[in-house]
Amino acid sequence: MADAFLERYRERTRAVLIARGGHPVPDDASFAAGAQALHLADENRAHRALLVVLLSGGASAMLAAPAEGVTREHKIAVTRELLASGRPIAEINALRKQLSAIKGGKLGARAGRSITFALSDVHAPVEDDPAVIGSGPTVGQRFVLIGSRRDAMRGAREAAERLGYEVRIIDPPVLGEARDAAAAFVSRARALTRDSTRRTCVIAAGETTVTLPAEADHGRGGRNQEFALASALHLDDASRCAVLSAGTDGIDGPTDAAGAIVDETTLMRAREKSLDARRALQAHDTYPFFAALGDHVVTGPTGTNVGDVFLFLRSDAPRAEVAGT
Repeated sequence: MADAFLERYRERTRAVLIARGGHPVPDDASFAAGAQALHLADENRAHRALLVVLLSGGASAMLAAPAEGVTREHKIAVTRELLASGRPIAEINALRKQLSAIKGGKLGARAGRSITFALSDVHAPVEDDPAVIGSGPTVGQRFVLIGSRRDAMRGAREAAERLGYEVRIIDPPVLGEARDAAAAFVSRARALTRDSTRRTCVIAAGETTVTLPAEADHGRGGRNQEFALASALHLDDASRCAVLSAGTDGIDGPTDAAGAIVDETTLMRAREKSLDARRALQAHDTYPFFAALGDHVVTGPTGTNVGDVFLFLRSDAPRAEVAGT
């Protein structure tokens, strides 16, 4: 986003800050970026200049500045607690604002004048809500939405159609606990493809949550890997279906995977390797499960974030043909 902006407006740009802090929990780089952002806002006010904010999901963690009386340690601890709670991102960001000197329009107020170009990973309760994206650092001033989950769905649709799939779209965002959302998605996708006579791709997008146990130990994984594994438990062994769940940012939880792919052979192959799918799901330990099967989706960080994409593929072709496509 910064490269594209500077290609057009470099001569009119006085200073640039790119936040490269930690995610989903803020780190020292996050707090350094937050301090620099506030300094830049102060300078802009002094120069009566316009602050241009290129905003994307993840900014809540990567651009951090504690409110007066709040310590870094407290802010980090609260963030960890909120992320483990399974709360929707809108609720999490509402609480983050109370601890921040940047969020909730405070950066924009500090600068005086601002315009924000945003990539949205916010799907509910109000889709693409400026007050929730990145916890709304400039909310209340000019805001332009330049990308959302619908752009990701459109790209997926174009790719599927080029590959010869008939495409069906689930328009409402996929939300809620990952394992429950997966069951609902597979059921809905089955219904949409029941009468299809061609290879069919069902596309949805959104962002699920995972509620981790408050005290009990848990394994390693992320919401997309949980969604994929839960989907596998609802696929018929005889059907020729596959499900992909992946984050558009290329990162699923504290792992190097974007998500995972499952099909009608997943549980059978897992049993052959003495892997227990239900136990892995219950223990929130999905990363080792998919690593053993080689079924992770690994893209590396994509540099953008518009939520998660979910695909359901169904084919009437012989199984050998499906495996080779």
